[in-house]
Amino acid sequence: MARRYHRNAIPASIVPLVPWAVAGLVAYFFGGKILTAIGSKVAGVSTEEFKEDVQTVTKSIASPISTAKDMASALKVSAVGYISPEEQAAAIAEIKTRLTKAIVLPYPNPQSQAEFRANIAAIDAAQGR
Repeated sequence: MARRYHRNAIPASIVPLVPWAVAGLVAYFFGGKILTAIGSKVAGVSTEEFKEDVQTVTKSIASPISTAKDMASALKVSAVGYISPEEQAAAIAEIKTRLTKAIVLPYPNPQSQAEFRANIAAIDAAQGR
């Protein structure tokens, strides 16, 4: 009589998931480095320069020229949320002044990351950051 092979159901259901778990751990711990290496190869620059460019773009997206915090501080809203019409007019004028303040960019049409960084530095300097 031939012996029948019986498979244990628990390991048989877990084993196919092992490669996915390993790939997930690799992506979790080394995903940033892998994407940086791929991005620097595609862009044709060094990894350090690519990281600096990514940080510059991320910083410029994360910090707009006029933030909601600036506008809220300009409105000087009291604890009950009421301000007089005169205070409101003064606050609106202050917001318009902040938003229409002309910032002279050294490179109006940047052709490289260095020129783009110079524009960001000029905006930061004009805003007193």
